[in-house]
Amino acid sequence: MWKGLRGLLILVLFFEGGKWFAHALQLPVPGSIIGMMLFFLLMESGIISVHWVEEMAQYLLKHLSFFFLPITIGIMSMGDLLVSKGWKLLLILMISTFFGFIACGWTVQWFVRKKGRSMDGQSAQRYHS
Repeated sequence: MWKGLRGLLILVLFFEGGKWFAHALQLPVPGSIIGMMLFFLLMESGIISVHWVEEMAQYLLKHLSFFFLPITIGIMSMGDLLVSKGWKLLLILMISTFFGFIACGWTVQWFVRKKGRSMDGQSAQRYHS
């Protein structure tokens, strides 16, 4: 139980810290994104261990669909807006999804190449085939 609470505290601290940082510096990026990037960098550098947040992260992912209920209900209450502007929203979603896939693919390829260079030849073959 304490492991889960520690994980939740860490996640909330990075979320709130990112919001504060974005507000203090008047950045046009959402604070939650800044907090997530800082959290990732500290995990990647080894300062924060994945084991500290793993239990809570698994719990939150298990119940992820619950967090989408409020937005789903909000969208359902705006039916007239979806009817009048739905095609624009669909176009934006399709374009942003396309570019998201491209960015994700490039990022994965970059990590695979980086990981392949740091491994011996035999292990690196597993990532390139």
